[in-house]
Formats: sequence, structure tokens, C-alpha cells
Amino acid sequence: MSTNPGPENWGQQQPQQPPPGGGFPAAPPPPPPHAPAAQGPVPKSLDTSVKIWFVAAGLAVLNVIISIVTNSSINAELVARGLPSGGSNVGGIVFNLVLIGLWVFFVLQMKAGQNWARITLTVVGGIVLLFSLIGLLALGIFFAIGFFGALYGLLSLVNIALLVGAIYFQFRPDANAFFVRR
Repeated sequence: MSTNPGPENWGQQQPQQPPPGGGFPAAPPPPPPHAPAAQGPVPKSLDTSVKIWFVAAGLAVLNVIISIVTNSSINAELVARGLPSGGSNVGGIVFNLVLIGLWVFFVLQMKAGQNWARITLTVVGGIVLLFSLIGLLALGIFFAIGFFGALYGLLSLVNIALLVGAIYFQFRPDANAFFVRR
């Protein structure tokens, strides 16, 4: 039998001892390749936040529909006055619908315990909140347009409240504990 350990002797080898004078302890085992999401049920405040995010996403779809109607009305009024119309806004509509789809994806990821999704929603929600607050400067113009303008303005106010509530509930203590348990 050979003194060099080959494949035939691997099962019979003795574990190597650390070198004399110290050495490094064995490294801990690596984590599983795909760590499971947060354990346990979704806390009440996080569930409330998820529901608010979904209502806000539905409101965003409604805003897209209203913008289609108001854009058509504005274009018809421009053509009636002999002015060039603003054209179609199909690209903007598609872009908004894609963003709403991503929004729903992030909410579902947050509900599954992914903290990156919670942070993403907070950052994006904060940006939308900032632009919504700036948009309030045009609230008088919305009401002057007519019914759909007034509806759009009121929905903007509701959207601000929803964003603040969704972000607030996703950072409540029980929601924070849910993400820490990962």
C-alpha cells in the first residue's frame, strides 16, 4: 500500500491537526445558496402596508385611465380651436403601466420578507410623494379643467395620504422585527 493518500484511501484518512503554535479555527459552513425569506407570519402592520400599496397601485391605474380621457378631451378641444393637437401619449401610458407592474412586484417581494424591496418602495415612494406635493401647486388648474381635472386633483390628494401611510406601516416595530429575523 502507498504512503501517499490516493482516492482509495480517502475514507480512511485522519483529520489534520492544526499546526503547532496555533492556527485559525475552522471556517463556519457557508450559508445555503438561497436563504429563505423571513420566517413566520406577516405582521399586521406590514400586511396593512401591503394593502395600502395595492390600493395606491390601483389608484395609479385609475390615474392612467383619467389621463387617457383628459388627453383625448384636451386634444379634441385644441383641434376644435384650430390648434395642433398634442398627439397620442401611448408611450407614457405603457411606461406608467410597466412602472405599476414593477411596483406590484416590489410589494410582493417586501411581503415575502425581502428588505431590499422595502427600501426600494420607500425611496421610490418618497420620490413620488415629493413630486405629488409639488403637483399640488397646480391643484387649482385641475379643478378649472372640469370634472376629470377635479377628480385627478382629488385622487392626487388621496395618493399622498396612501403613500405616507404605506411607508409608515412598513417601518412599524413589528414590521422591522419581521425583516430582522432573516
